[in-house]
Order: sequence, then C-alpha cells, then structure tokens
Amino acid sequence: KKHKNGTGMELISLSRQGSLADALTLLSQTLASLESKAPPPDGLRIEVQVPSTADPVHWLMHQQPLPHVYFSNQDKSICAAGVGAAHVVCGEGKLDGQLWRLSKLTRRARYYGGMRFDPNVSGEAEWSDFGSVTFVLPLYELQVDGNDCYFACHLLCAGHETPWGEAISTAVLILRKLSASVEPVPTPVQALPVLFDLERALSKKDWAAAVQGVLEGVEKGCWSKVVLAQRNCLHLSHPLDPLHLLRCLLEADGLVVAQSRMHQTSSLHFRSFSSSSARSWPSQSTEPQASAVDRLSSSPCTISAPTSRPRYAYLFLLQFDAESAFIGCSPEQLFKLSDNRLSTDALAGTRRRGDTAEADRELAEELLSSEKDLREVNAVRDFLREALSSEFINVQHTAPFVLKARHVQHICISFSACLPPAPVTSTRSTYDVAVRALALLHPTPAVCGTPRAEALEVIRKSEGFDRGLYAGPFGFLSRDHCEFCVGIRSALLRGQKAYVFAGAGIVPGSVAAAEWDEVHAKMTSFLTLFPRSSRFGSQLLRHGWLKHLFVEELLVLFLAMQKLLTHPGAPSRPGSTISVCRVLYFAVTVSRPYYWLVTVWLYLLPTGQQYHLWANGTFWCGLLYCTVPLNLLVYLMNDLSDIHVDVHNPRKGGALVGVRARADALRTAVPWAFIVQLPFLMTISRIWGRTSTFLWFSSVVGINWLYNFGPRLSSNFAPLDLISPCGYMLVIP
Repeated sequence: KKHKNGTGMELISLSRQGSLADALTLLSQTLASLESKAPPPDGLRIEVQVPSTADPVHWLMHQQPLPHVYFSNQDKSICAAGVGAAHVVCGEGKLDGQLWRLSKLTRRARYYGGMRFDPNVSGEAEWSDFGSVTFVLPLYELQVDGNDCYFACHLLCAGHETPWGEAISTAVLILRKLSASVEPVPTPVQALPVLFDLERALSKKDWAAAVQGVLEGVEKGCWSKVVLAQRNCLHLSHPLDPLHLLRCLLEADGLVVAQSRMHQTSSLHFRSFSSSSARSWPSQSTEPQASAVDRLSSSPCTISAPTSRPRYAYLFLLQFDAESAFIGCSPEQLFKLSDNRLSTDALAGTRRRGDTAEADRELAEELLSSEKDLREVNAVRDFLREALSSEFINVQHTAPFVLKARHVQHICISFSACLPPAPVTSTRSTYDVAVRALALLHPTPAVCGTPRAEALEVIRKSEGFDRGLYAGPFGFLSRDHCEFCVGIRSALLRGQKAYVFAGAGIVPGSVAAAEWDEVHAKMTSFLTLFPRSSRFGSQLLRHGWLKHLFVEELLVLFLAMQKLLTHPGAPSRPGSTISVCRVLYFAVTVSRPYYWLVTVWLYLLPTGQQYHLWANGTFWCGLLYCTVPLNLLVYLMNDLSDIHVDVHNPRKGGALVGVRARADALRTAVPWAFIVQLPFLMTISRIWGRTSTFLWFSSVVGINWLYNFGPRLSSNFAPLDLISPCGYMLVIP
C-alpha cells in the first residue's frame, strides 16, 4: 500500500510478515522493483510489520554495518535500533533550521541524535565526530512502538545529493549484510576491557578552587547555583566495543527496575496550578527540615510517605565508526511532546543506594529531609514552572519522590503541561514546538545553574574541558512527536579511552569534599562495569606487546577466581567480571566435543588387541588428554584464525561442533587452554622425559600455528593444508 503525506515523504506499507527473515526478503524484492521507477521528491519509507521483539537491541547486537543508533525511553514504549544512515545532520549552531525535513516525514520516521551542552563553545578533538547538532535518520530501523513492531527502510535523494539508483544499490548492499536474528544475545562470556589507569580533568585541588569560586559568587549575589562537572578519562587494555557496553548497561538497568518494584510503596498525585496561583507557592525553604514525612504532609502537594516509582533509564547509543561512540543511561527526562502534551522532570539531589532495603529507605528519608538538596530541586521546580507557564497551559506536577538508579538515588518532581490551542490562521508543527521547548528548557538548572547565562560563563571558565554532548539533549524528533532525555550518566568512547562525565550542583551549604564524592558516585554506573587490576597488573597492561601473551585474559581470570573464593555468594556485575563456570563451559564447547572421537581414534590406532593397557593408568591419562586438553588447544587456534569465516559457517554455533564467537570471547578460553595442559604435560614428562615431552608438545603447537597463522603455509594453500592432519598423527606417540 502506498501513502502520501501531503507533499512529503512517500510511505510503502508491505504486508505483515511472520518473521524478520521474511521481512528482509520481501524488502529486498521491493527495493529491486523500485530501481526503474522515478524517485519520490521527498524520500521514501518502506515498512513492514513484524512480530514483536523483546528489545531491538538484541537485533542490533547481530549487525556489522555502521553507523549504529539505539534509543529506548523510560517506560520502554519506544525502543528503536538503527543501522546505516539515510541522512545525517551534523552541523554547527542551534537546532533551528537543521531538520527542515521533519514536516515531510511519515508518522513513524524519526531522526535520532542530540546536541552539545553548549553550542557556543568549539568542540575539542575527541568530539570531532559530532557537531553541535548531530541527528541520524537510519537507513534500516527495527522499531518497537507500543505493542507494534516494524522493520523499515528510509531512502532519501532530495536535492539530487545521491542519485536514486546509487541510493537503492547502497541499501541493497547493506541489506545483504544484515542479520535476521532477534534472539536475545546472552551475556558475553568475556569481560569488558580492563581499566588500568584513570586520568581526572580536575584534581581535588582544582575542584576545591572551582567550588570555592562558585560559592564566593553566590555570596555576592552573582548567581544562585552553578553545576560543575568532572571528566574522567579511562585508559583501557584494548578498544571497547560500544555494543558490548550497551548490553551491560541494559542488563544493569533491568536489575535496578526489578529491585525498585520490590520496594514500591505508594502512588503519585498531581496538583494543578495556574500562572496566577504560582505566585502563592511556598518559596524555597531555608528552615531545618524535621523529617521527610512531616515536610511533605504540610506541603500543598502532599503524599503519605516518600514515594519510590520504578522507571527504566533512558538508554542511548550513537556510533559512527568501530571505536567511537556516545553512550548513556540517563535517569532524567528533558521533555516528551506527544498529542499536544508535554512532560518533563525536575531532578536534583543525590544519595548512594543502601546495602539493604532498610538502609536504602533511610538514605531516601535523609535525601528528602536535606535542606541543601531541597533547595536544589526547588530551584529546578521553580525554573520549570516559570518556563512552562509562559508557553503552555494546565501545568501540573507531582509531589517530590525518590528516583532510584543502580548506585544512586535522586529527588524528582515530574511535570506535565498542554499546548494552548493553535490560532486558526496559522499552522504549528511539532518541530517548531520542539525547537521552542529546547530553547526554554535546555540547559536546566539541574545541569547548568541559575541564572542560566551567568552559570554558563562560570562553567566555561572553571571546568577546563569540553562537555560535548554530555548534559545536552539526546532523543528523537519526528513529524508528530518527540522525546529527549538529558544526556547525563554518559560517556564518549574513543578506542582504548572512555571519557566519563558527571556533575554536582553548587549552592549555599555545598562542601567541596562532599561534592567531589557525589560526582564520583554518579560515575559508578560506568566505572563498576570495568574489571580493575592491581597496580602490578596495570603496569603490565601498559606494555602493548604483552597483549600477545594473553596477560589481560590471565588477569581477568585471576580476578574472577579471587572473587569466587572471597565472595562466593556475591552476584556478578555485568561486564566487570567473568563467570568462571561459564568460561569453563565455553572452553569445553570450543574443544568441539563431537570431534573428540577423531583424536581418541588416532590415539587408539596402535593399541589393537593390547588388552593389558586397560589396567595401565598411563593409558587412561593419555586417553583423557586426547579429549578436552588437546582439542581445546588445536581448535582454539583454528577458531582464532577463522573468526570472519565462521560468521557464515552454518555448522558452527552449537555445543558439539564448535562455537561462533568474537575474538575477545575466544581469548577468554586461552588461559584455560594452557592451564589444562599443565597437569598432563607434567605427568607425560615424568614418563617420557622432559626433553622428549618438550619436543613433542612444541611440534604439536608449531604445526598448528603454521597451519592457522603461518605465512604461505596455512590452510588456504594446498597441498600444505594437509599439514594439520599430519599434526593429528602426533597423537599416536
């Protein structure tokens, strides 16, 4: 079915398919039929409805073509993953005029991306892949929209920037590289790269001086609040895979919601107010607070107890190349605009999560009773109330409640408002309202301060680094609706470096040491995902050549074994440790149990009718060695050399005939491959002698290395590919 959006983008809706694989096939046929037709002047969206999937992130984890885009909102009503780019907006300046195509899009076509925190500051080198405004219309997109799921392709050739035939050819080429799998990707066997060094943009001394400067300005009445940020540069043992980190953040966020639902106690209540009634609202309290319950009971917006409302974090990813990406798990909504209604959050104040439910509740009470934290959230509340009342009607907000993240918790007040009726003589687009809302709300006092202009100037002078997209708006824009979060709890990934950001509001009563602790507590959601080695291990990882000796894998295995022995019942943290049992099972599957019979058969060849061997312990030791230990060594080397080939090998992927895995996952089996050799080699050397054992084992390793990695002596060049079967014959001695 073809649909036209007035003079805008054309939509082709294909018949619903029973699987994503069928949808890819049908889409390929449709693209082929379009090559001879005239291009739609405002672009084309081809969409097909497919069975709902748990989360498009699992589909994204299977994809190789770049760029990658991912976005999910707080209630998971919108989850989208994109591959490739039909159109990229990456420019300088503000959003105004950058996305003029929005009014021409179809209803479900969306641009995903974000804006710099401060577009008036030129970006530093690490942010070179991102402009002041960066948005992507994905070439292919798997989108969960409420209860429906769609797979779509976008084609644009407006202005003849890309010839129609070339646009279709590119789309077909990338489509052939897409995987149709939406199976949930299991937690990766391998850990994230080891964090061996951390470099802070601001030292403790610099931080204390910056906080003192802000407090002096507060005393003089120059400003009432400034949010100072810190940037930590994490030095990692090897380049970080953004999709692996996204998978870990997704798992960690799911744990938070599951825990929060267990402690949910009460519901939220809204209170309406008009511009005139806003003047009678209580001013920011400066009196000591008796308790959270007493304070809230006396407020016009009352609840019976501090409220904990479980919500997912916003998860987002924008990745343009293999080692560069912006990623985050933000708890804060900037605004959501849909059906002429706008919602937003006032978020401020921070406490860590408690070790027990009781400790967690006490920390929440303390947070809601803190004069300093209440002053912060009230400042954001007053800002939002004033800003929204100037452009919207029926402004409402909740009572303060505690919003719980994985490692910290905040005071939150949720707002909602309605757009006033549009004048009969004019039209009003979602894009126009979104641009206006961004100008009104960004940056909020929660990430900048008040007054806005003065706070921005202090930030530019005090921080000494480029925030980039951190604390800026990140989300999506479409013809009918849009949603943005505040890009906090975020990181910039650049190969073996990850730049992690966090901030703290400086108001009267702030103490530099306490704010320092708060900032670094907010970074915990990222920092705890990475394994951390000892000082000695960190020194080893500084030498790149040691990577070829699998020092990192040995360190990660040592950390996992140490945790297993010292804290046997402790839950594993996503990304930070490996599961010893899972890696051991993975190593067994790498050894290809189905093919143990080959080495066992070769071992038994010269033993025919020698029944006395059944009573010989040495015979059984050798037989056992021909199963896991020897096959793990042989097939692991083969898998490491055939990673790119095995992706398309239909036999691989099972527990019996071999794994289909990434290089960093296979490397986790290397320590086990050598560990399981040791007891057998020690036993064999006592029987056969050290020299003979060394020569025999060196021949096994050397022949297999030549077969898999040797120059012009590998399995790719006949007849030398017979060298591997000859290597098997070494089992006979």
